[in-house]
Amino acid sequence: MEERNRKRISVFQKVDINQIDFSKIPYYPKSKEEMNEILAILKENFLTRNLSEEEIKKLATTMKQEIYKRNENIIKYGDIGTHYFLMVKGKVKVTVYRPGTDPADRNLHR
Repeated sequence: MEERNRKRISVFQKVDINQIDFSKIPYYPKSKEEMNEILAILKENFLTRNLSEEEIKKLATTMKQEIYKRNENIIKYGDIGTHYFLMVKGKVKVTVYRPGTDPADRNLHR
């Protein structure tokens, strides 16, 4: 129970979306159905739900579909975040390590 009551540490950096130069970010064409699916997720997500409609649409145009195979690592403990993932369908296993766990420990990534 002690683990649940501890304050969470944020791993997110606040970004001013108005400072982003979208002309330097890739654009990935999508069908109307794909775009609507992404927009619906972004409008509900705690990281993006407070963005304006225009900002959410800009963000959605920069996203591309990636498909992962069963048991394939998407991200691993210790990696520096460079992508923003939305899971549309499927299942993932998430492992949360205790604070102070060494990300270089070879036993973590078996």
